Amino acid sequence: MNGERGHRARNEGQGRPRRATPRPFNLWREVLTACAAPALTAGAAAVATGQRDLAVAAVTSIAGTSAVVALLVGAWLRNGGRPRRWTTGLPGVAVAVVLVVAATGAAALLGWCAARWPPVHMPSPRA
Repeated sequence: MNGERGHRARNEGQGRPRRATPRPFNLWREVLTACAAPALTAGAAAVATGQRDLAVAAVTSIAGTSAVVALLVGAWLRNGGRPRRWTTGLPGVAVAVVLVVAATGAAALLGWCAARWPPVHMPSPRA
């Protein structure tokens, strides 16, 4: 009996599975995944529906935007990624509204600038 007890006590910790150590954070891997996943999904949809414009957008604007966002968020997280006082002090709905308004304003400004750019910098076809 004593021998069994000692044997159990000695092997008690061995029955538990060990935690795997997490892989180190590689920003390039995250950016590559964020770029490839939406590009492949949108590209597959473009092939399935026969939309050539969607196929071009899949590898340019869709993949590029995803890669830029992943790069920015990943760099922020790599450098600490600590929550700011305004994100923890406000209710979650208010933070979401602030971020939506900021993103909408940035997109509207970018669209306005893009709409003004081609007429000034590109020659118009003569009729």
